[in-house]
Amino acid sequence: MVGFKFVHAADLHLDSPFKGISAIDEAISEDLAEATFNSFEKIIKLCLEEDVDFLLIAGDVYDSENKSLRAQIRFIDGLERLSAEGIKTFVVHGNHDPSIKWSSNLTVPENVHIFTGKKVHKQTVEKDGEEIVEIYGYSYNQRDIKESVIPEFEEKYQQARIYQIGLLHCNLSSSNSHEPYAPCTKEELKGVPMDYWALGHVHNREIVSKEPNICYPGNSQGRNIRESGERGCYIVSVDENANTEIEFVSTCSIIWENCEIDIEGIKTFQELRRSIFDAMDNLKVENENCPLIIRINLKGRGKLGNELKKQNVVDDLLEELRESESSESQYAWVEKIKVNTDVNIDRDRLREGGDFVAEIIQLYVELYEIDGERDRLYSILDPLFESRRGIKYLEQLDDEELIELIKKAESLSLDYLLEDHE
Repeated sequence: MVGFKFVHAADLHLDSPFKGISAIDEAISEDLAEATFNSFEKIIKLCLEEDVDFLLIAGDVYDSENKSLRAQIRFIDGLERLSAEGIKTFVVHGNHDPSIKWSSNLTVPENVHIFTGKKVHKQTVEKDGEEIVEIYGYSYNQRDIKESVIPEFEEKYQQARIYQIGLLHCNLSSSNSHEPYAPCTKEELKGVPMDYWALGHVHNREIVSKEPNICYPGNSQGRNIRESGERGCYIVSVDENANTEIEFVSTCSIIWENCEIDIEGIKTFQELRRSIFDAMDNLKVENENCPLIIRINLKGRGKLGNELKKQNVVDDLLEELRESESSESQYAWVEKIKVNTDVNIDRDRLREGGDFVAEIIQLYVELYEIDGERDRLYSILDPLFESRRGIKYLEQLDDEELIELIKKAESLSLDYLLEDHE
């Protein structure tokens, strides 16, 4: 068997609108408008520089069914550059870009294969006159594929004779924060003996399994604060013995980051300001020369706890932070300041008091420290998120977000209870 290399990307979401920021800062808005295109350009350059044999794109090339002509042209232009160098591209449709909505007005380059919807299809890749890979791909023909499509792969699958890849946009059962499109389990994927499952849909990168390789590269460019940190794709090297090495490569042109500042021990706004700038500078160093969009999360109890709850104070602080970064080439633009602070309370002492306040504290401690208690809370909240309006307006909470809400509720409860005692 001849060794080969490929790039596995997914969830490009070309021309994503980045709602909410354009009205705040025009320059940042312009950078964001190009961000998804710049990340795709980095994927194309990676393929060319590494001289890969093919590129896999596991769905959601575009951000919506009504994709712009601009997005379509930029996508085709990139693939044409690969095709001209003999690099093949294989694409499946996802829930954001089902095949029924794809345009037929643009010509797809010669070395590009876009899998059609409804069924699993197989494509064979050759190198130096030898067949090296069989790629099984499934495309969405409509947005709402709510049943597992793994039986389609089982039906189409043939006994392995060369390296085999499954290309699919799907949601593993462990990924509760994503909509359950083409849901399946790790065990189901392992039941179809592919060498590599190239998945899309989940925006956080994860190597789910190494035997076989089951991989989510995540999206190539973060689009909001929930998609913080580096984003990119995988470059995969397979040797003559089918040994597989997987390396993450960052492709984002803007990075979203959360920055937590605990106000305990901070006595003045000058100290707070310095703490924030120090934290932002550290994030710049960690992310080298990439511009940042940062959400500042102020937490804890301290002398400034109540002052920070005044909206004008937070607005003034936010304006100053933004102005200080406006002339920087590697800016760290503050998207929002979230305040979850309170005045000093000796919580440990109150917890040992043996009274009603101590019982309340213990109740909250159990909620954010015991998994089973959080599961019970999730079950109570489920009807809210599954209601007609909930599905439309609410996003599912992950554990980190739920714990943050529990702690905020605890803080409010203690404030009210201690006020009544005074």
